[in-house]
Amino acid sequence: MKTVVLDPGHGKRDPGRIAIDGIAEKVFNWKVCEALGNYLREHYLVKVIYTHEGPETSLSPTDALADELRRRANKANGSRADLLVSIHHDGSDNLEVRGGSLWIWTKLLTPEGELRWLPAAGNHTDPKTHPIAAQMVGPIRDLLATYGIPWRSLGDPDGVSCANFGVLSATSGPALLLECMFGTSPQDVAAARKPEFIPDLSRTIAEAIAKALGLEAKESIPAIPAGAILVNGVPLQLDARNEQGHTVGRLRALAEALGGKVRWDSERRVMTVEN
Repeated sequence: MKTVVLDPGHGKRDPGRIAIDGIAEKVFNWKVCEALGNYLREHYLVKVIYTHEGPETSLSPTDALADELRRRANKANGSRADLLVSIHHDGSDNLEVRGGSLWIWTKLLTPEGELRWLPAAGNHTDPKTHPIAAQMVGPIRDLLATYGIPWRSLGDPDGVSCANFGVLSATSGPALLLECMFGTSPQDVAAARKPEFIPDLSRTIAEAIAKALGLEAKESIPAIPAGAILVNGVPLQLDARNEQGHTVGRLRALAEALGGKVRWDSERRVMTVEN
């Protein structure tokens, strides 16, 4: 069984970006992660681990950012996760900036050693994650487009970006970070606050993960009425009567399910089960 680690970005005393409607990013991130984990567990044979649960939790006792990110990455490293997905929403001082984006790791920095944001093609240094991200980006981008949220790819032909984000660089296995929208964009926030947005987004991310990792789907289990008798997993119809009016339906159904048959002797008024 494969393992997926879900990381709700920020948490506890680190709220992340405060959206224009006053809701902290950590609240949005947890809602998406919780719905995503529930969907994966319900529909696929997969082990889901959260780096932390709830918007008011974190891992580092000091809340130091570098320590927090290492501890989150170690949740994936310690479980040998097949994928870590860190969920966020973006923000900018420019309220006109909008859109979602998908990020993988690069070790490239600015000449001053600062963080860089680059198109993944030709710049990423994460060959284990890029094929996964390239499969996942399309469905997520298309879903956001149905809500009028554009996609930011920095010119990458696959729509994948890369940066030296701490949780990505500290994760030894495949890891990606999804910015679902801009919490500082009035249009993005209006779309993301629709009641169907998080269920739709979490389902889309889950299906993209499942396809990229080749997760095995759970078989659907048919509804079984209370009190039913199962033979080889098949519920029996137990309410029939024979032509003489005697109630032999239960015995007949059970016998036939097991490859036998019921014979009624009207003279002796005896029912016999025969192989």
